[in-house]
Amino acid sequence: MPYNLFQGSLPGSIGNLSALEQISLSNNKLTGIPKSLGQLSKLTVLDISENMWEGVITETHLANLSSLKEVPNSFRFNKESTAKLTTNRFQGPLPLWSSNVTELYLGDNQFSGPIPPSIGEVMPLLTDLDVSYNSLSGSIPLSIANITGLMNLVISNNELSDNVDLGTACGKY
Repeated sequence: MPYNLFQGSLPGSIGNLSALEQISLSNNKLTGIPKSLGQLSKLTVLDISENMWEGVITETHLANLSSLKEVPNSFRFNKESTAKLTTNRFQGPLPLWSSNVTELYLGDNQFSGPIPPSIGEVMPLLTDLDVSYNSLSGSIPLSIANITGLMNLVISNNELSDNVDLGTACGKY
């Protein structure tokens, strides 16, 4: 149901749809995600990009989404996956993500605090990381150099400091 004018919060009763396999609600004006979303264990696709989401994403929101193929899950993905949560109003620290996430797009939100120092160890399969247009602060973690397949790193428009020479850290020039 993308490209509609849906607004407000998703109802908490969405967690009762135990057979639901796909949710596509991109490009609407939705603002709230209930924690009951984490009860949809058969969900394989969750596209909620380009909305007006507000609040903090916690592990409870995504706790039992073990069948997801293309969305954030900070727990245990069995297959490589992509997390696309760009252009919303998510806030708080960057959540931990599954080690099988290969593409993580969190740009244009309101995440704050540091990029997790262990990102390179926790997410070694990343090829694309976009955390631009947030309020991230601190230094760029050296563990990013451990992500040998990283092709695109977009960290612009944050409050990052303490420049790190990633080329030297990675052994590349």
